Amino acid sequence: MKKFTISIAAILLFSVSIFAQNLIENPGFEAWTAGAPDSWTEDGGAITLSQNTTNVQEGTSSCQVLFTSQDNQYLNANTFSVTAGDPIAVHIYAYDNDASGRTRLCIIYEGADNYYGEYSEDMDAWQMISFEGNVPEGATEAKVQIRFYDTSDWDGDCEILIDETSFIIDNTIKPEPSNYPTAFAAAANGVTASVSWTDAIGDQLPQNYLVYASATEAITAPVDGTSVDDDTDITDGLAVLNVSFGEEFASFGGLATGTTYYFAIYPYTNNGADIDYKTDGTAPSAQVTMPDVTVINSEDFEDDTFGEWSAFSVSGDQVWETAPYGNPGNCAKMSGYDGGAFDNEDWFISPAFNLDNYVGEVFTFETAMNYDGPALEFLISSDYSSGDPTTATWDAIAFTPSAGGWAWEASGNIDLSTYTGTVHLAYKFTSTTAGSATWEVDNILLTGTLSSSIIETENVDFKVYPNPGHGIYQIENSNSQNFEITVFNILGKQILETIETNTSYTLDIQDFDNGVYFLQIMSNNQKKTVSIIKN
Repeated sequence: MKKFTISIAAILLFSVSIFAQNLIENPGFEAWTAGAPDSWTEDGGAITLSQNTTNVQEGTSSCQVLFTSQDNQYLNANTFSVTAGDPIAVHIYAYDNDASGRTRLCIIYEGADNYYGEYSEDMDAWQMISFEGNVPEGATEAKVQIRFYDTSDWDGDCEILIDETSFIIDNTIKPEPSNYPTAFAAAANGVTASVSWTDAIGDQLPQNYLVYASATEAITAPVDGTSVDDDTDITDGLAVLNVSFGEEFASFGGLATGTTYYFAIYPYTNNGADIDYKTDGTAPSAQVTMPDVTVINSEDFEDDTFGEWSAFSVSGDQVWETAPYGNPGNCAKMSGYDGGAFDNEDWFISPAFNLDNYVGEVFTFETAMNYDGPALEFLISSDYSSGDPTTATWDAIAFTPSAGGWAWEASGNIDLSTYTGTVHLAYKFTSTTAGSATWEVDNILLTGTLSSSIIETENVDFKVYPNPGHGIYQIENSNSQNFEITVFNILGKQILETIETNTSYTLDIQDFDNGVYFLQIMSNNQKKTVSIIKN
């Protein structure tokens, strides 16, 4: 998402305001009643609003915000109706000359994921924080929310001025983008491929990009006047994502191991019948061959649970939780702060992994962090079983952590190939009354290559029926040998606990979404993988 300079953003604002109406009521804080700005509400319990008539960005008054807590505080505009896909231009002006805190532009949607923008900077001048993009799919209502946060220089209170806010549906028809983006590249991560690029520049910037992923090199360019919906299912050989200008990143999941995939990107303006793609010349392209690995465990917290992972609190009242601040979507979050910093020791622990079944195991994840406090630790144990982790032996493993400021950072590839037997992984969070950082963890992934002692074979004598089915499947074991059943979704995430049995078995996945699932059956160091369809 882009934060534009004041001069460029002001030009963009002038160009769209001629044609569109600002949907924010009392956007410049000119109207006040009984000491409160009309059509605005505050939330958080420690925020005070007052009218300032001496320091304004425009007009005769601004909103002076004083907050006295390190808990997040909120200033909310009115709610209004929106239509998915409409291009929008949003901005606020902030005067932030107090090192104790920062403010942030957010858009809160009904029916879609919220937008959390960039933070203000400490400067003795008015600064514009802006966003241009599209109303996300599923959104029916929206409101601008201005959030206020403490910093590591917190001294008990912070004062920031807000003025001249705007939310405009920009329906002016724009010409084709001037240029393609540059530095387009693809990289593999387990069963996911990510593509990145540097935003296009020129007289006409794109509003969005159309990014294709294909199992074949021949990718057909889009046609002007015809929009293309997101399609994340690549099992038919083609997937596509619409990405807002400024994001410079897209990710495709459910890719087959050992397979080469091809990618192309097309910038465009407008939408619907007016959509205008840049297709002349040669569109940027990239390709990647997915590693021939097995996803042992993955967790992105999108179902708002910890999945197979678990939390254990050794001390303190604060605990691990899921939160909607991930990269993207949800994440696991831990903070020892609740109106003040407290002593805490809290663990976030993986399920057991038998590494003897694999070779070349690699573990990756991402972290984001803010505020001052002890560092998050990443640990491994060969003697932990359950319960209190302090009764086991744990070894620290180095990783690349977030630098702070809520910036997401990839851990780097953590090599676990030297470990054998059954292990547990864990994140150990600590805080003290002297300070507590907030740590967030997302996109956990453990991959490996099946050990040569375990043979992928079609000779494992099992039948699975009916297939396709409606969620109930019979797994028939004609030889009555011991076997294990593991079920994965198309992203490689295990969705059920491993089932151990020596009889025929009835598999029930009725509670899961329709789609393709992979059934892995292990018996006598031999493995058979069957794709099943739920419809």
